[in-house]
Amino acid sequence: MKQNPLFENKKSKESSGYFVTIFTPTFNRKDTIVRTYQSILQLKVVSGGIDWIIVDDGSSDGTEELGCQWCEENKLSIRYFKQENQ
Repeated sequence: MKQNPLFENKKSKESSGYFVTIFTPTFNRKDTIVRTYQSILQLKVVSGGIDWIIVDDGSSDGTEELGCQWCEENKLSIRYFKQENQ
């Protein structure tokens, strides 16, 4: 079964032919995922070349709100999935 992202930004819908996909599973890591985001923004990859996939395993600490904020910034392709904690 194909699952749709909880949210994704314009870049993820417009971009194709990614050079790098970064997969980040997370659970209540609001404080540490910020460093991941900042590091990805500093990567020297051709524009549109990064696709960041975040899979949130039921966080309750505000991780989802950060992901939504980053999608709205639209600085890189982000697809954010959320599932119940497993």
